[in-house]
Amino acid sequence: MEVRWFRSEFASFVHLYHDGKDQYDGQMPEYQGRTALLKAGLTAGHVPLRILNIRRSDEGRYICFVQDDTFYEETVLELRVAEKRDNEIRWRRSVAPIEEANVTLDPETAHPKLILSKDLKSVRWGDTWQDLPDNPERFNSVPSVLGCAGFSSGRHCWEVEVGEGQFWAVGVARDSVGRKGRISLSPERGIWAVGWGEGGFQALTSPVTPLPLSQVPSRIRVCLDCDRGQVTFIDAGDEAPIFTFPPGSVPGERIRPWFCVGPESRLRLSLRHVGERGEYSTGALKSTSLASHTSVSMISEDSLAPGRRNSSVV
Repeated sequence: MEVRWFRSEFASFVHLYHDGKDQYDGQMPEYQGRTALLKAGLTAGHVPLRILNIRRSDEGRYICFVQDDTFYEETVLELRVAEKRDNEIRWRRSVAPIEEANVTLDPETAHPKLILSKDLKSVRWGDTWQDLPDNPERFNSVPSVLGCAGFSSGRHCWEVEVGEGQFWAVGVARDSVGRKGRISLSPERGIWAVGWGEGGFQALTSPVTPLPLSQVPSRIRVCLDCDRGQVTFIDAGDEAPIFTFPPGSVPGERIRPWFCVGPESRLRLSLRHVGERGEYSTGALKSTSLASHTSVSMISEDSLAPGRRNSSVV
């Protein structure tokens, strides 16, 4: 697999990843020591690039070229350097209206070993099996709980604070997901999620997709696009994409937030401030067929403003 970020000349690159390694021989001198390809979601098709110490001279057109076997694709991006410095800046293709969902946990669905807070914003593993009604909505084998709200249209996001423990997972599930007996935590069974377990951090695909991050996020943003049938997970700390179930993955039915908590684990919902225009960017700059989808984005650690998208790729 090759991922090449360059300006005008293909051979003179901003950053090159080839044959499983970053290649620096031939890198443009002005970018040496300032770039890093974030590889956490590489196997899932995410190819975001980080630029350190952004400069006015960095402004302009960039091209991202991706090749894997016989497949190749490229996208053109425009970078504008902002006058006003921000704490965190990122490239993005689209700034899409999205609803910040005020998610609360549904106690009628909670597994008897899960303890919910009074405000229904956090859940933790309990030591004893609680004497609760075995109503049809309640999970009785997988230690899960659903959010109260369900979504069937529009774009919605929420953030979850995650912690240590033997196992935890966050994502979305069909309203009709199975509640009784052992169920497979996979899209085939109506669950789209990422989580931590014995195998490390992974996307709950079938089979699971390892997500070899250098550090597991402490806050995960779940972004559900009902209209496209897509769910995206983002590190809420540095805005780096974690994993995306591509368009068409999530069926057109009522979808609810889903949480799974194992021994010594705890999850908590947290609110995120949305800008004055009520806009939010997922950071996805391109979708194509590489590993089912490819997301191209760039993150900077200095002053950067969203640029115009020159590519017609959608």
